[in-house]
Amino acid sequence: MLAPIREIGRSLVIALANQKGGTGKTTSTINLAAALRMHGLRVLVIDMDQQTNASSGLGVVDPELTVYEVLHRDPKVRCTLMDAAIETESGVWLVPATDALIEIEESGDDPGREWRLKKAIAKLPQPHVVLIDCPPNLGRCTTMSLVAADVVIATVKPGIDELEALARLERTIERLVDNEVNENLRLGGVIAVEYAGGSQLHKDVKVKLRDRYGPRYLGEVAKTIKVGEAKARRTPVVLWAPDSTAAEDYKEIARGLAERIVA
Repeated sequence: MLAPIREIGRSLVIALANQKGGTGKTTSTINLAAALRMHGLRVLVIDMDQQTNASSGLGVVDPELTVYEVLHRDPKVRCTLMDAAIETESGVWLVPATDALIEIEESGDDPGREWRLKKAIAKLPQPHVVLIDCPPNLGRCTTMSLVAADVVIATVKPGIDELEALARLERTIERLVDNEVNENLRLGGVIAVEYAGGSQLHKDVKVKLRDRYGPRYLGEVAKTIKVGEAKARRTPVVLWAPDSTAAEDYKEIARGLAERIVA
């Protein structure tokens, strides 16, 4: 499913995306990043969402440099990813976001913009596992993220509307491939979040996801108050409450990912 990082000899780029908000995308980004770091992988999170929740979730607020400077059209302002990267307490490196990303979403003609993030990642000095937290829409920041990515992992809450949003994301990936914008992009995984095992609806959606995606269905993450507590403390739940059900679920999913990445 995922290309072995030792074979490609460069950073493996995973975009966590869903064109619908409130699907646990950011929570999954920071927790998978922290859990992959536990497996000894070099992990870099790039926060592409102007809401900056992945940044604050990893404990970074009011940074000096952000992904905005990395993507800036003016070479005098532009910096590298490692210039902007901050090592967090979890051991995960972070390129934080800023609300100034709205300028990129609303900017006019900017030749080469869609490829700028991909080029910046290609210049990383050592292979990393790069996790990109995408905005909950199909704007320019999401497009740049999908152009840069090797694999998309989608997070979805068990529900009918959420399944329809997942189908829209698949169509977006297909368009990028068909139009030769990113010919190698693929949906590499689906995670069900805020899963309640006692709900028949959740059980039914889980069966549908397993049937449709097979080995690409990476598992479910239990709904628990510990996730909210971890957010309030600006730390991943795998560190704040490592024995909680959600933390155990994220660690198990990360274990499977790590095996595929280094196999």
